[in-house]
Amino acid sequence: MGDPRVVEAQLREGQFVGVGAGDRYLGDPDVVNRLIAGYCSEVETDLRQVIRGELTPRESEDRYMERAKRYADIISGRDKDWQIVPGYHDVTIKGKFRADLRDFWPKVRHIADDDPHRVFFLWLGALIADAYKRWPTDDMQHMRTEFLRPFIRYAVKVLLGIEERAKPVE
Repeated sequence: MGDPRVVEAQLREGQFVGVGAGDRYLGDPDVVNRLIAGYCSEVETDLRQVIRGELTPRESEDRYMERAKRYADIISGRDKDWQIVPGYHDVTIKGKFRADLRDFWPKVRHIADDDPHRVFFLWLGALIADAYKRWPTDDMQHMRTEFLRPFIRYAVKVLLGIEERAKPVE
């Protein structure tokens, strides 16, 4: 991994490049996109297996909880194989998750060990499951995609620290 001081200097200068981190630097949009896509793909695979009877709902739930913890460890900096943006992923983002997911937070905080990073992935997984309940067949994939698009966009942007701001009224 690169020197954290170098990475922080690059971030201050607007250079979102991971020094020595390669494909595991969470300040890189491509890495974050792949991370979120990988999570969504794993959740969808399990849901398809449940629909086909290849996986029990209980097995799927166990995988869901383990997966949320694994991905939370990545974005929080607990998984040392990944490089976070210090001060953002391990500090600032916690408050953002608590504020943004305030309606979902009370429902799962007890099963997420009060971990905002894990709540974030449980929330995203719950949305994917909801999309499959609404549009369960393969010919309805486009409906699931349209439903999930803004949530996945939010997930990528929040992990990158990009906030959309309303334009001032002139």
